[in-house]
Amino acid sequence: MKKYLFILTAIIISSVLHARQIEVWHIYSGCKKEFLQKTSTFYEENTEQSTIKLIGFPDYASMITALNLSMKNNIPPNILICPDILSKILIDSGSVLAVQKLIDIDTDFKQKNLLQLLLEKFRYKQNIYALPFNPVILMSFYNTSLSDRLGLDGKSIPRTLEEVLQNAMNASASELYSREDISYVSMPLDSIMLENFLCMSNLFFTDQDNGRSEEPDSIMPDISQIYSFIDFWINMQNLKYAKLYAHDGWQESMDSFISGKSCMTFSWSDNIKKILDQSEKRNFKTDIGFVPVFKRMEGSPLISCEGLWLVSGHNQDEIKEAWNFLKYLVSEKVQADCFLSCGSIPVSTLSIDYLLENDFSSQTFASYMPLIKLLVSNTSFQSTGAFFADHIYARKTINDFLKKSLSLEMDSQEVSLEERLLKVKRDIDSHISFYNDLNSYTK
Repeated sequence: MKKYLFILTAIIISSVLHARQIEVWHIYSGCKKEFLQKTSTFYEENTEQSTIKLIGFPDYASMITALNLSMKNNIPPNILICPDILSKILIDSGSVLAVQKLIDIDTDFKQKNLLQLLLEKFRYKQNIYALPFNPVILMSFYNTSLSDRLGLDGKSIPRTLEEVLQNAMNASASELYSREDISYVSMPLDSIMLENFLCMSNLFFTDQDNGRSEEPDSIMPDISQIYSFIDFWINMQNLKYAKLYAHDGWQESMDSFISGKSCMTFSWSDNIKKILDQSEKRNFKTDIGFVPVFKRMEGSPLISCEGLWLVSGHNQDEIKEAWNFLKYLVSEKVQADCFLSCGSIPVSTLSIDYLLENDFSSQTFASYMPLIKLLVSNTSFQSTGAFFADHIYARKTINDFLKKSLSLEMDSQEVSLEERLLKVKRDIDSHISFYNDLNSYTK
């Protein structure tokens, strides 16, 4: 009996010693962290040779700093979960491997099952460097119940800034507006909002090398576009039509909306379920749409997507094990579970089919269908401007600039209401004129 116990103990010890540990770095919290932990545990239980070690960071800056140190000390992680805005930094530093070769030789992996629009976000010089994960789209959320109480005729969500301005003017005439200290719009004034406007308007401001550039300044949009954008929203705030927050105020902006202090706000698509749940709890109706533009949408909404990156500095067996885990994370049922758990849009077309076939056609899922159709179409909603997000330095520069702008009074208090409104309308007209000139030039 002792002999068999010894053999069994030896087998267990040998199994533990030979199990490969896959170290995954992320910044998740809340439901996304819980989902990743649950998924990793299930993977371990069904894979004899692999264990998953999850390491969380407070932000991407901390992660990149730690990555640089780990590369110098030859102890890098196996996988990074990082957004497309870090693509250039990761690729240029040599910290990550292209997954294209693994895609090409792995007969079990079907690239066509992934949403191609998302996969292309990680293509650089003909190679795919990461698999897409957790895509989100910037959306408008509109409190139609509050809109009704403010006496607005329009029931649908505003699609242009002209409509936003007109609605705000009409809403401000209501006694409720001043008594309850309501702002028609609550929003962060930051690079993401600026980028989304440029993408939706299909304005061109990147070079032609896969949308990426060697110099930060060369992908900055024209400064007049930024000034016009700031002018419009600062004037909206001065007129008490909008409550603006800095780049770190997204939660505050959403809280203002949920508490009934604004008709309209902007947030990422993975918050759809959370906002709809809060709407139902607080007894108001919320409509969902794309972020309004100056005239009409000719490009596409800003799509932000994380990537599953393989880190360099590992042998072939370690790379293969990490690759198997990457494939698992984008697999049909895992992606469907990610949607049901966290509201993340599936990156796999098979997952979308799975959700539809299993009758997950709740109101929440129905709210995602226009976004899913947008991603699947991969044609009419493409924007050449979307790569602006690929340079983190440009984004930080604009965020700092916009944060300082929030403290500025663009007009003297002595300026009349009519003059301020005229200034806001001129901003709209100048953008439409600029857009038309550019559109005719590029056709």
